[in-house]
Amino acid sequence: MKKYILTLLLSLSATFLFAQVDVRHNMFVANVDTARGTLRHLNFRSIVPEHALSFNLGYSIPTITNALTNQDFWDKNLGTALSFGVNYKRHFFTSSIADGREVRQPMLFGVGAGLGISHLSQQAIMNYNHTEILRNFVDRDGHTCDVTLSYRGIRERISLTYLDIPLYVEIGRPSQTRLSGFFNAGLRASILISHQFSGEGTFTSTGFTKEVAI
Repeated sequence: MKKYILTLLLSLSATFLFAQVDVRHNMFVANVDTARGTLRHLNFRSIVPEHALSFNLGYSIPTITNALTNQDFWDKNLGTALSFGVNYKRHFFTSSIADGREVRQPMLFGVGAGLGISHLSQQAIMNYNHTEILRNFVDRDGHTCDVTLSYRGIRERISLTYLDIPLYVEIGRPSQTRLSGFFNAGLRASILISHQFSGEGTFTSTGFTKEVAI
């Protein structure tokens, strides 16, 4: 499990958004009956922050695999992955002049960048004794033979820590005053900053050379 690691993440995450609201915005939208001069209903106005910080906390189920551990005699236990990050978001606005003043309207797009940490761990176990044969093995004396390898009680563990740098485009209008839907699409660079690998178990090897008498 030391090389060619492919990681697939199925994750649950929570995002907490913090931003300043421009107090010059009207927080409520009123529907008034002009004939009677009465209030019909009052709703929160959608307030989309232009600048914001988001804090993300997530839990994932990773699959760490390579060509060796994909074989049938390995039993891979479900791993765990924790992630935490801080993102900066900037939303785009359009502006127009109405009643002699500038009115700014949020667009459907924004951009963001962040910094985070991800930690993944998993283990693989060879539950039963396994035997394999190396054909035409050449030993230190230059003799060719077939070597039989017998494994017992093999257990491997791997732990990886990454520094994450996401860059993304935000599509939607995340409001601070009402429920709203949005999603992010982009790339995340993950730099390995720490890794630990441990393995335990035993194996024996036997081989016989064939000599031909002349």
